[in-house]
Amino acid sequence: MEVKIQSKKKSHTTETIRRKENADNDTTTLKRIFDFSDIFSNIVGWKFSYDWKINPKHCFTCLVVLDMWTQFIYSQILFFKNGEYSRFFGVLATYGIGASFIKKFWIFVKSYKALAALRHFSFKINRKADRNMAEKLNRHQLKNFKLCKIVVLSASLSYAAFTFYPLTQLVFNRKFVSLLPIEIMFLDQTKWSGFIIATAIVAVTGVWVELVFFSININFLMAIFNCSTQVILIEDDFKKLDAFWSNPKTTNLVERHMFLRNICQKCQDRDKFMDAVKGIFDGPIFYYFCVTYMAQIICLYEIQMMNWIPGYGFSICGFLEMLLYCIIGTEVSKINERLFYVLTQSKWYTYDMCSQKIFLDLLNSCMNAKELSIGPLAPLSVISWIQIVKSIYSYYTFLSEVV
Repeated sequence: MEVKIQSKKKSHTTETIRRKENADNDTTTLKRIFDFSDIFSNIVGWKFSYDWKINPKHCFTCLVVLDMWTQFIYSQILFFKNGEYSRFFGVLATYGIGASFIKKFWIFVKSYKALAALRHFSFKINRKADRNMAEKLNRHQLKNFKLCKIVVLSASLSYAAFTFYPLTQLVFNRKFVSLLPIEIMFLDQTKWSGFIIATAIVAVTGVWVELVFFSININFLMAIFNCSTQVILIEDDFKKLDAFWSNPKTTNLVERHMFLRNICQKCQDRDKFMDAVKGIFDGPIFYYFCVTYMAQIICLYEIQMMNWIPGYGFSICGFLEMLLYCIIGTEVSKINERLFYVLTQSKWYTYDMCSQKIFLDLLNSCMNAKELSIGPLAPLSVISWIQIVKSIYSYYTFLSEVV
């Protein structure tokens, strides 16, 4: 995957985008977005570049991942050994957040060079825009920046909801309410010191989960937004091509053919870019949805039957993350539909026969554009999210009545 992306970066971005880099287009907004993402990445020891190396912060992140899953497994073994089968069952509710954490960790470790290449390509195509197009792209990037901030705010509020009830009970009522339905090794959570240390461990783990969430998902969002940027540039090129054919005296036939060829190669760049995004995220998202689906059912059961109040924030966080991925999948579908609209609205009927044949191939390719999916189960879309939520509620209701 790394070789493929780097090869594309060297050949396609220099040969197919027939624009000189514009000195006035410094991609300031795009840089601000990635700098915003890098704030969280730097804390956990990650850097999206080809020369990233293992560092103490990354080692601490590895330790947090290992500790989280060790505590989950230890708790289940302990509860099973003591015959506390309901508590053994309840630990499964935590697997959703555990799957989310390890998924993002795996994405970075496996694909940080590929993500660096996608980021480099995003800057490359933005710098090729002329002044008018640069202003349009800048407005587009500002909207993207606001969306990234909304994602950060939503996740932060979910974490606040998760910690609110236990902290208020501790401060005002002197009650020990665990953040998670687990036991921490070597600590007695019935005692003041043991409870404080256990709560601190879980809280730090939660903060780290949030940080890696912001780091990976903002880069995921920017990869999808870059697909939209490519469509904007392709749309601009088609308008220019239509103008060339409407006024053939301004260009000769060879130039118009070459211009269409460059558009086709830009579309191929976009397809390969989308293939790279799918290669990075499709597999982890599928496994995440499988684990989180089960965990959300049990989480709702624990909230209702075991009065696990912190589970509300836990459940909200899980549903919001699934919704985010489904919104991203829907956005990809909308981008593909927009490209199809751009092609069908062009004045292709003014082209010569050779250009029309090329255009037809391009249209067929657009109709079979790649989209994100939840493995073989369903397309990654808001409609799928609604069906998943309904299914989770149905199984939760069934579980509450049977158990």
